[in-house]
Amino acid sequence: PLNDFARPRCARPVGLWLVLVSQLCQPGAPRVAGADEQAATGSTAARGASVISRPDPLREGPYARVDPVADGWQIEAFSEAALTQLKTIGKVLAHPAEIEAKVIAELTTPEFSCRTLRPEPLQTVFADGSTLVSRSQGNVGKQVSDTDLLQALTVLRACYDSESDVRVAFKVFRVDIGEASATTSARFQSSGRTSQGSIQQTAIWLCDWEMGLHGRLPRLNAIRVADYEEVVNTGDRGRFADVTEAVLGANPAWHDQLLRGIDHWRARMTRFIGPGMIGHHGLAVGDANGDSLDDVYVCQPQGLPDRLFLQNPDGTATDVSAQAGVNWLVSGPR
Repeated sequence: PLNDFARPRCARPVGLWLVLVSQLCQPGAPRVAGADEQAATGSTAARGASVISRPDPLREGPYARVDPVADGWQIEAFSEAALTQLKTIGKVLAHPAEIEAKVIAELTTPEFSCRTLRPEPLQTVFADGSTLVSRSQGNVGKQVSDTDLLQALTVLRACYDSESDVRVAFKVFRVDIGEASATTSARFQSSGRTSQGSIQQTAIWLCDWEMGLHGRLPRLNAIRVADYEEVVNTGDRGRFADVTEAVLGANPAWHDQLLRGIDHWRARMTRFIGPGMIGHHGLAVGDANGDSLDDVYVCQPQGLPDRLFLQNPDGTATDVSAQAGVNWLVSGPR
């Protein structure tokens, strides 16, 4: 039989065109979007240029399960709705002067009540001259007047500088749903600068909610605080500092790849090779070149090359992925 190189050359172009035609006929294949579709989606292209069809991550295939409402998970759906309201409280705490009264009204019911969100007195559990850790168990403190969530947040924020960039985060970890109400337990954390250094506040917020009706978000009936902890650092710097850019910033891969988010790459790749939105791809730390310094291998999503960074004696790291031959493009789940 003839080998591959002895076959007629015309067979290859014909086969290629058949593959392209079959791909274009399949649902979801690359296609040319019309003017109306481009206007509706906000996409733009030169006249006659093709616009690649990309999946809507919340509507197609397994990505539909990202939305707990569409997937029928009531507790998860309520958790997200409650977290949305708690994030709004975080914005109030971070920038109280920018929040209008109607925002507070949308967060709470007319029957809302809470005690102080910073219980006093606090008991010192650790002190070393630069760090002071204080705690209070349970929910103590005088009652804040009904519906006055803004006042409670003002008291909580009083220990920060007025100009401080306060960072606030919530994590809901328990949800109990009744017929017309629900309760959640959420971890609260905030941090910022003080006149003498920095402060971090953590607590468990036990929240009672009125269920939202007709697609509305739930509203708070009450907040109780448990396990409040406050860490004050009077040193010049905090215990941790972000040095990622200082370590990796000299590598082109830092600016060209690692700083880009999933949304950036999904907007520039077809569905056939684009990265997925679900899951964490991980990394590995170890001495890859035997110099007694820890190096890091960073796994990347489908369609993007993995990266190997070797640590230098000065603490920076150099990308040697291509030289080491490990800049693989994984084509499927790991």
